[in-house]
Amino acid sequence: MNSYFRRVVLILHSALVLLMLSGCSTSPVSKGSPGATSNMDQKLVTLRNIPREGPKLASLSPETNWVIGAIVTSMRGKSLSKDTNKHIELADGLAKSIREKYFRYEGFTLTSTAISEYHYLEADSNFRWLSVFLRFYDDYGRSVTTVVRAEYRLVEGKIIVESAIIMPLSSHNPRVKLYYVPVDKLSDQRFTKNSSYKEILWFVQEKAVAINIPEQVPHKRQNYWIFAFVTDRLAKDAKIELRASKSQKGLKGDNTKAKTLNFDNWFITRARGEFAFGQVDRVFYKVVYSSDSDVSAEKKKLQIIGVFSTQ
Repeated sequence: MNSYFRRVVLILHSALVLLMLSGCSTSPVSKGSPGATSNMDQKLVTLRNIPREGPKLASLSPETNWVIGAIVTSMRGKSLSKDTNKHIELADGLAKSIREKYFRYEGFTLTSTAISEYHYLEADSNFRWLSVFLRFYDDYGRSVTTVVRAEYRLVEGKIIVESAIIMPLSSHNPRVKLYYVPVDKLSDQRFTKNSSYKEILWFVQEKAVAINIPEQVPHKRQNYWIFAFVTDRLAKDAKIELRASKSQKGLKGDNTKAKTLNFDNWFITRARGEFAFGQVDRVFYKVVYSSDSDVSAEKKKLQIIGVFSTQ
């Protein structure tokens, strides 16, 4: 039964049972986050135009919480407990088939849910299907949003999830953080694919100039590593650049000294520059993002998602 791929009308609610199923914390119902399109034929959905209002939570069936919780538990690479299996069960092989190939959601807290579709058949009210947007955050400030679509059946008081798929979403306006690290404080060997996003972030934050504490900002001219961390998960084929420019406006800038790494579709880009903070001849570092695989080639555009000044 694939009819649940046809419609999307967004309604919001919290996953109350997730704490019991997966040991994660949940937040109260939110009004939704900006953005999300739901073209069911696309392999990737971007965060644009999520409706902010919907039917009241009471209009939903409570078993949706169990379904969401069971699927999130599987996304984390975990199995359902024996007690949980008394209430809900995943079809044979489903737990493994819905997981991403290389990434697990372990360490990410589910902070909000937004159900876009919930239906059952008049001829068979025990067969039901839903689509839901899930937003996760981890302790390092990274976020990922995923859409889940599931079909399930109520059988003698138990929920049997018969099929489910997950699709990561690509942020349309990703968040970015930038750090300046004196070259002599951080070895270039730290910035390799053999490292991890968390490891690089930890070393960079430890050695970075404390820009928010003026008395600790050095004013002598020296060489710096400039690191930009994109904290929202993007598509695998997204492009992130770090460009140095004397002008704050526009896309122009030098990216010849920049290098970018992709860790499970969270991007870090790094460049090297020589300057002194607080000088008139300041440098602007622009983080440039190009549209990814959900956009046709003729519509791909470059956009600046962050501009940072050395003054």
